[in-house]
Amino acid sequence: MTKKIIRSICLVAFLVLMSSVVLIFGVLYNHISKTQFANLKLQTELMVQGVDQLGTEYLKNIDTNEYRITLIDSSGSVVYDSHYNENDMENHLERDEIQSAMKSGAGESTRYSETLMERSLYYAKALDNGMVIRLSFAQSTILMLILEMISPVLLIIAIAFILSVILARHLSK
Repeated sequence: MTKKIIRSICLVAFLVLMSSVVLIFGVLYNHISKTQFANLKLQTELMVQGVDQLGTEYLKNIDTNEYRITLIDSSGSVVYDSHYNENDMENHLERDEIQSAMKSGAGESTRYSETLMERSLYYAKALDNGMVIRLSFAQSTILMLILEMISPVLLIIAIAFILSVILARHLSK
């Protein structure tokens, strides 16, 4: 009887803990995504102001490790890219965020890379001269976040299991 009580309490504790972890990670990931999109939009707006005031040379003086900056002309050709050689890049006219920016002034999209296990967030804004400036940010997927947090999560599970066994033994006596 004691073993059955111990197993039941441990199982319930494990299920509650795992469902809590999944729920917390899901809510936090959603919140972080919204915050990163808002930040991406703000950074793009700042880039637009810089380009409007100082021209396209402004982009070449920015140190960008977190964000990738791309300047696209009205035909879809890449004029400037902060991470890659613009001459090697394909036409961007078919990209959702570029089309939206050209039609309505701004556009956003996300794309998932299974190879890198990351999601890229894009925000594009049309300039007065017909060009489009786009910023992108690579975001880890929820699976990658869980894998990065596996050590603390396993520690919490171990502590919960030990406390469950102690509590179950105490209650079964």
